[in-house]
Amino acid sequence: PTNYIVGYFGGPTTRDDDYPAFQVAVSALSSYVSSEIRDRGLSYAAGATVVDRAAQGGAVYVSTVNPGQSLDIINQAIELFGQGSIPRWILRDYAESSSLDFYLSNQTTTQQADFLATSLLLTGKPRTVTSWVKDLRGVAGSDVRRMFRKYIKNIQYGFLGMDIAVPRDKMLKY
Repeated sequence: PTNYIVGYFGGPTTRDDDYPAFQVAVSALSSYVSSEIRDRGLSYAAGATVVDRAAQGGAVYVSTVNPGQSLDIINQAIELFGQGSIPRWILRDYAESSSLDFYLSNQTTTQQADFLATSLLLTGKPRTVTSWVKDLRGVAGSDVRRMFRKYIKNIQYGFLGMDIAVPRDKMLKY
């Protein structure tokens, strides 16, 4: 049977200077978790996402038949990015792929107007698509490491699945 795990953590507001680095950090976590969990055949649905609601933050998630091993990978990723060095090429590749995705999602004038309006509402200032991409490309490895240390901690997990499979100790680690 499949077990579903989601863990929420706080983050900076969209007005905060940390916000672009937080987005890159969550994306790096998502890529690593998704790749490692898929490569080991533990799940087809795993990753992390930025949660833009009344309170900013992020979430890490997985649906798996082996929750203990999947949480080991998530915890390993948090340690890796929070303590180790992050090669510049990983950030460059992220910036390039996210820039392309971002431009594709803002092709029409309606999409661009929506981005400007949302930016104004969330940050208090209008922000262009080009300036946002520039901010993402300016994120350094040390910024990502700082985001892990500052925000990706005190994760509050929810678990839906077999009671005997709940890896409580691994859910309390971060």
